[in-house]
Amino acid sequence: MISSKQIPISKACYHLNISRQAHYKWQHRITNGLDSPMISEIHDIAPEFLKYGYRRITVELHRRGQAVNHKKVLGIMHEKTSYASLRRSLGLQQQIQTRNIQHTLI
Repeated sequence: MISSKQIPISKACYHLNISRQAHYKWQHRITNGLDSPMISEIHDIAPEFLKYGYRRITVELHRRGQAVNHKKVLGIMHEKTSYASLRRSLGLQQQIQTRNIQHTLI
């Protein structure tokens, strides 16, 4: 987008009528081809460890030699919808005992 080092980015963005944030977001965008080995690795891990979430998958990727951030793993899992199945707790279930207190109301 802006490649000249002589013009400050703020001025160039002003003249191009874009925000600096948009420029930096474009500059640091992720290209599709760079994450493909990591995506295939995540898809290998997910069926092997069915209950692993993004945190455990990140640890497993570190064990396998991939230097990756947990936020990137979470983003890839959101894009490719490879979530672990959630098991919700049923909570503490108690049987409520009721008493007949009508005899004391006289």
